[in-house]
Amino acid sequence: MQTDTKDLDAILAKMFIANVALGFGVTNTAVFTKKKVPSHLCYVRQTAMYLMHVVCQYSYGRVGKAFELHPSTVAYSCQTIENFRDDPVFDETLMHLEVCIQMTLTQFKQNKLRA
Repeated sequence: MQTDTKDLDAILAKMFIANVALGFGVTNTAVFTKKKVPSHLCYVRQTAMYLMHVVCQYSYGRVGKAFELHPSTVAYSCQTIENFRDDPVFDETLMHLEVCIQMTLTQFKQNKLRA
C-alpha cells in the first residue's frame, strides 16, 4: 500500500507535534486541532512547524498543507521560533528535539523500506 505525499506529510506533522509536545510536557491531542488553542499550546504547534520546515527542508506551503494552515501562518510561526533561539536554554531544547526527530525519521524510513 503506497501512501501519497499529502497523507505522508500529515502523518509527519502529527509525529512532529507528538515529539515537541512530549518534549514540552503537554498532550499532543490538545495541540493538533483547528480550534484556537491557548498560547502555550500554540507555541508547541509553532515549534513543530518550525522543526518540520528546518529538519525536512519543506517549504512554508508544504508545511502549511501538512498542518492545514496557510503558508503565511507557517512563516510567522517559523520567524517567531527563530527569534526565541536567542535564548540558550530554548536553543538547546530545540537541538535535542531535532536529534529526537531525526532518529524518529530514520526509523520511519527504515520501516517504510521494509514494508
